[in-house]
Amino acid sequence: MSQATPISSLEDGDKVKSVLERVYKSLKDATNEVETASELARLGVKNELIQKIEEFENNPFKFLVQDYERSQERLAGLIDNIVISFITIQKSRLDSAYLLNTNSDALVIALLLKEDTNENRDVFYDFLDELEELSSKVRPVVVSFVQEGVVKGLDIKRTLL
Repeated sequence: MSQATPISSLEDGDKVKSVLERVYKSLKDATNEVETASELARLGVKNELIQKIEEFENNPFKFLVQDYERSQERLAGLIDNIVISFITIQKSRLDSAYLLNTNSDALVIALLLKEDTNENRDVFYDFLDELEELSSKVRPVVVSFVQEGVVKGLDIKRTLL
């Protein structure tokens, strides 16, 4: 039997409780989905869960590869959202930010700083350093600091700020 570890602070306790509540909700949702699939199967109806189980049974390797690719796409989207959110949070340092068109899988962003200082650049470099371990494997992130005169020549996909 495992021993309980005391929670050191109320804040830590709240975090743990929040995680446990989310895990409980996820498990409850999964249980409900399995119960629904089971009922539908008895009626001869196939829902998404049943179809995925059949795909796995018919070709497990293909299913795993497709699942891996879907996971990679979701992680890439998550990285995009994290980076764009960070840029939005740091908008007080920026005149503008642009998502650029590229032929690679990288997320390429051009930033025009209000004040081009080492301090302002370091905020973004520090963030990218923290993100690099995850993003380099899934979705490389490239950030360039540009001058106002260069913006006109960029292949802009979307203006972020």
